[in-house]
Amino acid sequence: MRKIIWGIIIIAGFANISCKESKNTASEDNTPVEKPTSLVQPKRVYTNNEGSEIDIIYFAKGDEVAVKLIKDGKTYELLAKGTNEKGNPIFTNEDLIWEILEDGHSGKLSLPEQKTTLYKEERK
Repeated sequence: MRKIIWGIIIIAGFANISCKESKNTASEDNTPVEKPTSLVQPKRVYTNNEGSEIDIIYFAKGDEVAVKLIKDGKTYELLAKGTNEKGNPIFTNEDLIWEILEDGHSGKLSLPEQKTTLYKEERK
């Protein structure tokens, strides 16, 4: 008889522990996951054949990738607008177009008053 009573107590104890673990697991699953608001990449410096420099900073804007381009002390924010015929990303606003080239370390900058200029990343 004692074995039966101890058996019931042990089974009840395991059932109690099991229920507590499943409750804790369920509450952890309902915790909302915070999305990162901004993933900023390190600044990259690009130079053209004439020695002119631009700074490029890639970052997340919502669910999209954006570019902060700094040229001659003026900052422009460019948004992703698709890809070129080779599948490379293009970023633009009403003034500029930045197109990343195949190697990932150079790009073309198009300004309204100038032709397109090729820039290459300064590697350190």
